[in-house]
Amino acid sequence: MPTTVLAPDVAEFYGHHHGAFGAMNLLPDHLPADARIQQIVRNVMTIDLAIGRTFCGPYVDYLRKFAANTVRLCGTVGLAEAERFVYQKHLADLEAMDDIQLARLVPAAAADTMETINLFTPKQCNMSCRGCYAAAVPVLSRPYDDAIVNRFYSGAVSVIRAARLHGARNVYTSGDGEPTIFPRFFDLLDEIRQAGMQWLFFTAGLIFSAEESARRAWQDARRHLQGPSRDRIEARLRRFSADGLPRPTVRALTSELAEYREQIQIYHSIWAADGAANTEIRRPLDGEYDYALVNARDTKIELPSGLLTMMNEIFTGDLRGRLGIEMPVSDLSVSIVPAVAAFTVDHGLRSYFEPTILTGRNKTGQLGEAPPEQLNAVSLLLVRTLCGFRNVHQPTVKYHQHPSGSRFVASPGMGVDTNDLHSMGVLEPLAVGNTADSFFRAVHAPLMAYANYVHITGCKCNEFAAALVADRVKIAVQWRSINAVGGIEKLSLPEVVDRLSRASS
Repeated sequence: MPTTVLAPDVAEFYGHHHGAFGAMNLLPDHLPADARIQQIVRNVMTIDLAIGRTFCGPYVDYLRKFAANTVRLCGTVGLAEAERFVYQKHLADLEAMDDIQLARLVPAAAADTMETINLFTPKQCNMSCRGCYAAAVPVLSRPYDDAIVNRFYSGAVSVIRAARLHGARNVYTSGDGEPTIFPRFFDLLDEIRQAGMQWLFFTAGLIFSAEESARRAWQDARRHLQGPSRDRIEARLRRFSADGLPRPTVRALTSELAEYREQIQIYHSIWAADGAANTEIRRPLDGEYDYALVNARDTKIELPSGLLTMMNEIFTGDLRGRLGIEMPVSDLSVSIVPAVAAFTVDHGLRSYFEPTILTGRNKTGQLGEAPPEQLNAVSLLLVRTLCGFRNVHQPTVKYHQHPSGSRFVASPGMGVDTNDLHSMGVLEPLAVGNTADSFFRAVHAPLMAYANYVHITGCKCNEFAAALVADRVKIAVQWRSINAVGGIEKLSLPEVVDRLSRASS
């Protein structure tokens, strides 16, 4: 029978894999090591103090508050006692420098301000999940057109290349829509491979399980793909369609995914470990998951066949650690979570068991939070128990689709909806164009600095969502005031260095 009691060895395993973020049984490039985080956060602080001196005085106030809070809150923000004064000391050292000394540090710091760029795909999705934190839109009613595909692809390539100039080695995608149905998904993956980077993404995995969904995705992809994947998939599809075995399109797309097994790290999401329940919560729009019954020690669980195929055909041997299971620990799933955790331990999988997020479509709590006593019983498994200041060193860029114009924008939180930013009148300073300067300007925009340095505890996205519900007008006025910095549209890395140098001379 399902229970919230963890098996002793599972509890021991997760107890040994724990850190400031919560359970650390994560994919290899999900988070940098602590020492690396300190290094890149210090570099971002260097850049933002330089911006504070040359463009926007409040940045200095944000940094001082951040440094003081990391000392005061220490363990609360994930810092060990030995690391308590790291950021306060760094800020003091920076503030003791004159402008010329600071200018000399800026170029090297700017080249190493991030390990990862969070790049969200368009909101189109082949699911209609209850509890979707990203407010995805159904691809059947809002299908991809040529303009969306081409604009997103070219813009995403620009973002990736710009992030690479600032040190990024990983692309991280956890929303807004389903990445694998973006028609040029494999072209984008090829671009990431050529850049020498990794793509860590979350997927509902429907196209790797349901033939109807795979066929629809391939119809879109076949019209748009321009790289080598198109010909390989077509050749495999002809071969698989002739061999008499089921689901030839699923198999062709899965085989193409395997071509990139050394460049990808995947969390395959499940929201329940019973097929009927998972389908009822996920609500796939085109086709039904093909499920398989597996043994999780003394409990039988049902998992999508695509997840098992990834285990058995793609991520085998030393590559097994590149595959994980993502599962919201909700009121509907908490009792089966220990069995799924045992399955991950027994099969060498990574995991992302997370509390429900009350943003996006789930602002009304359609996917409810687990009762506190049950959530506490599985707390060893949970990630995001502390997001801390993650966005300082891992900025988020989203694709905003709107009749007034679609564009890439930096977001102050992964769960913050760009439509909210637009309606509050704070979107434009966050816009990312096709140049390295525009990328730098967006990820270091005033609202980004405020969100990064002032909000460093708890779940930033849930807090912002709750504040918007409580008093949207107040938050809009506050955020517009933060963004209202004269001359910030001229912000660029060369201009920061030049202003520091000219100020001293």
